[in-house]
Amino acid sequence: MGVCNKNTSRIRIAVTGAIKAVVLLVTCLALAVMGTPAGGWAQQADGGYESIFSYGVGARALGLGGAYIAAPSDASAVYWNPGGLDYLTRKSVSLFYSTLPLDGQYNFVGYVHPTVSLGTFGVGVLRVGTDHVKVADIGGEITGSLAFAQTEFLIAYGRKLPYNVSLGASIKIEQQDFQFSGAPASGRGIGADIGLVYGPEWMPDFLQNLQFGVIVQNVIPPILKVAEAQQREPRNYKFGFAMPFRLSSRADALTFYADFEKGENKAMKMHFGAEYAYQGGAMLRIGYNENQVVFGAGIAFKTLQIDYSYGSYSFSPEFPQNHRVSITLAFGKTKKEIIELAKRRREEAIEAEVAQRAKFYRELEIKNNLEAGKSFYQRGDYWEAYIKFTAARDLDPNNPEANLWVKRADLKIKEEEKRREEESKKQFAENYAAQQRKAFIENQLRKGMAYFNAGQYNKALTEWKLGLERDPQNPKLKMWVEKTQNQIEKRIRDLRRQAEILANRGKYLEAIDKLSELKRLGAEDKNLQARVDAEMTRLQKRMNYEESYRRGVTEYFNKNYKAAMQFFQQALRLDPTNEKVRTYYQKAEARANAREEPFKTEEIQRSYKRAVLLYARRQYKAALEILQKIQKLQPYNKQILKLIDDTEDAMRNK
Repeated sequence: MGVCNKNTSRIRIAVTGAIKAVVLLVTCLALAVMGTPAGGWAQQADGGYESIFSYGVGARALGLGGAYIAAPSDASAVYWNPGGLDYLTRKSVSLFYSTLPLDGQYNFVGYVHPTVSLGTFGVGVLRVGTDHVKVADIGGEITGSLAFAQTEFLIAYGRKLPYNVSLGASIKIEQQDFQFSGAPASGRGIGADIGLVYGPEWMPDFLQNLQFGVIVQNVIPPILKVAEAQQREPRNYKFGFAMPFRLSSRADALTFYADFEKGENKAMKMHFGAEYAYQGGAMLRIGYNENQVVFGAGIAFKTLQIDYSYGSYSFSPEFPQNHRVSITLAFGKTKKEIIELAKRRREEAIEAEVAQRAKFYRELEIKNNLEAGKSFYQRGDYWEAYIKFTAARDLDPNNPEANLWVKRADLKIKEEEKRREEESKKQFAENYAAQQRKAFIENQLRKGMAYFNAGQYNKALTEWKLGLERDPQNPKLKMWVEKTQNQIEKRIRDLRRQAEILANRGKYLEAIDKLSELKRLGAEDKNLQARVDAEMTRLQKRMNYEESYRRGVTEYFNKNYKAAMQFFQQALRLDPTNEKVRTYYQKAEARANAREEPFKTEEIQRSYKRAVLLYARRQYKAALEILQKIQKLQPYNKQILKLIDDTEDAMRNK
């Protein structure tokens, strides 16, 4: 949208009911259709052409004077700077509408789709068009009509990289369509933009939220050919920054924006804007765009934001000021919510797997007990069969097969007991005491065997020791007591040794599994339970400590000192006496709060100079001793800390 070149004089066009600027625009369109080199909907400025879409989209961005490169915060980022896409945390849709003379319309629709680990994708469509513009000759006679539309399709992608850098690119397809008195003409071109957003972490505290943005538009320039005219859109370079300031303790914020633009064969342009946001719900804006002052406002409610701006486009002073409206709707979960949901799902999956595994082993144990019980039953060993069947039933009280075999074994046991009872009656008088003792011992053996086969060795020992109180010399009871004690001790030793080996290798989860099995083995032994619980707690703390220490060291050498401090603090809470971690924490804390400051005393300055001289002579150890002494006197001096880091690096690389 602009002023045509000198070839405009070849045709005279009158546009019914339009202002002078639109007359010139339609003249350009007519020339493009008829093959003149003026091109369509492009402006010649400072010796070069630029696309109509170079003036931006979105009521918020236009209300800020077009200074939107460093911190695009809605779906219009696909146009302004794809490098800022990955800063958006939710899926969102943005709609933009602006009226133009001659019933013309300027529209934009954009959508962004953030992902947790793959970056953020976005698409957008821009369109400018007008229909049914009547064309008359010099005498005022209507000679035809003119229609024009230009559309740009955007496919964009952005992703955050290390060091707070976010890089993005967009592919754009431009379509230009003309219709002059029913004669159509169209052209299409493909181009690309590339952009970057950077939020430095090394800035002073009051500039911690400062962001910079860079974009090269038309790094691959679209070339449109309509009829006989061919037009190459020039490259355009933009650099900008955005700086928000929080006002007092409220959620109010004042943000300043500035962009600097330089295109091929064009003079430098400057764009400035400021936005005041009250409680995050109402916004007022003012902007400066190439000698044009624009105004804007916005309102946000939950995930819906409506923005408005008022002003004229900078490309043509003849165009009247107009209204621009945008609607942005965010939906779905944020990245943080998605991560938390995935974490919960992983935990639920682990719990389900553990439950499934427990179910599998329980069913396997039921099957083994039933098979063993049937084998004992066939051999006539009904007590052993009963023990196995009872063990299967205890694992699944509703198992019909286990209940059936328990009843059968119990019936056989009762039959055997009845038979023995009948035999014992014959010798009751002389054998009463012996029979009672024997019955008790057998009962204790049966109970103990049931517990033994169920893996409850302590309960088995209790039953068998009760039997030994009646018959201290009973060889069978003594054998089972000894066998069970040996089995418990052996298994406990094995599990402890395995847990210790796994813990020494850093396999804490596997070690905890072994200790959990040990707890199940000695469930009745309170002292053993306490020792195992203490060891499991120690291993869990050790695992948490090593993870915190590892992440703290990683963040420290990546110079993310504040993050490193948090991890070292976690490690110190788990191991408060660890001097190595405390030293790392103190070093991270000093570097996180490092600042430029003069030396407090001349002695410190002289010591620093001696250290510099020793460093230059490669006497690193002596230099480090001096630096560590004066660093205690000025713990946050940036010069001292930097030389310490350089010296330690030199000593490691020596």
